[in-house]
Amino acid sequence: MTTTVTTTASGLETSSVEFRAMGTDWYVEARGLRDETLAQTLVLVEREEQRCSRFRADSTLSLLNRERAVTDGRLALLAANALAVQEATDGAFDPAVGDAVIAAGYASDFDGLNGPTVDAAEGDGRAALGVTVAGQDVRLEGVGQLDLGGIAKGWTADLVARYLRGLGATQWLVDAGGDIVLGGEDAEERLIAVELTGLTIGLRDGAVATSSTQKRAWDTPLGPKHHIIDPTRGVPTDHEYVLATVLAESAAVADALATAMLADPERADRALAGHRAQAILVTRRGDAFMSPGMDGYLR
Repeated sequence: MTTTVTTTASGLETSSVEFRAMGTDWYVEARGLRDETLAQTLVLVEREEQRCSRFRADSTLSLLNRERAVTDGRLALLAANALAVQEATDGAFDPAVGDAVIAAGYASDFDGLNGPTVDAAEGDGRAALGVTVAGQDVRLEGVGQLDLGGIAKGWTADLVARYLRGLGATQWLVDAGGDIVLGGEDAEERLIAVELTGLTIGLRDGAVATSSTQKRAWDTPLGPKHHIIDPTRGVPTDHEYVLATVLAESAAVADALATAMLADPERADRALAGHRAQAILVTRRGDAFMSPGMDGYLR
């Protein structure tokens, strides 16, 4: 973990910390807090990783997938949020595709996919899994595993931002491997590049997340695979879109909608307005298609 303190031209001190967790690089920045206080964000992120990671056998999520029921208030809130996005996108985002992701070869943390090829299974992995949330209880019915992956990363970035605000930070930026939350009374507009396009987004308050079929991808004896699953077929998507960037009020929603946009662009597109979200979809050729309000964020 690396901590840094800088002073702006206006004399305001900004602290930042960098670390690796949840299989990605984190950068957390805040104004008005001591750097040793900011370093405590690592503890918060590690706690949520212990709760939500399907790669840890002792995580709460792994316990749920084995025992089919757990009582954990925070996991229940996350699962409820995932189910809400699933309903809003008419199933384009589906947290019940864990078996399909594993069948595609994503059975271990991405940092561990270092070999020339990764084993993958034939056939489809369409979800036959029901998820029920009641109070602090989460229950699974049927066959399959719950995979909260990206939405858990966005959810945790949101938690860190709320933690910083609660401590009195006047400006914050949380970047969890591209799931970005920023805001605060002293917040300045940040410029965020959209990969493959040459476009730049300006954002002062809110969240942005990018999902891509080209980042978490690997080779298998059955051909190239990636982690974005088409829930209707239970296999990795194979259409022309390779990247989606979404602006939303929270990183959890932005991440889930970005995944949904790649899984099924038509169904996910209808969910943007209900979440006051904007999106950019990018093809293999680098062509970009934007929701009607996105041009107001371009810089």
